[in-house]
Amino acid sequence: MQLVLQLTLTQFNVEKVKILQCSFGKLNAVSVKLEINNGFRVAKPLINRLLTDKPINFPTQVGNLFKLEALTLSYYDDYVYAGITPVFIGPTSAAKPEPTFDTNSYQVEYVRQERLSVDSDTGEETLTISYVEVLDEMVQF
Repeated sequence: MQLVLQLTLTQFNVEKVKILQCSFGKLNAVSVKLEINNGFRVAKPLINRLLTDKPINFPTQVGNLFKLEALTLSYYDDYVYAGITPVFIGPTSAAKPEPTFDTNSYQVEYVRQERLSVDSDTGEETLTISYVEVLDEMVQF
């Protein structure tokens, strides 16, 4: 499954303009700042139309191990913040297997067995879940 992201420009403002040199006259920094901000205000619908035409497909799951949640993309003072929360998808209970023999003359029960083993070198833990068939021959009268 994929998440379709569409970008939208909500606000773009220039806070300060500093003119270091002008070779053709005298420029006012405030008027340059106003022109830049007004230009982006006028261009915003065009920019948003271009961004809408380019959706981004983003996966919501990495294999069967992780779900990706809480996608965040923000701009703060002088840096862009991108965040995502991976959520581990743990093992589900193993499904009970179907009997592999004729059950007419036997009563079949399954016993769940869990075994936790720890690797002595790496310390890695492994959980094994299995179902064991317990057979009781049915007494017929």
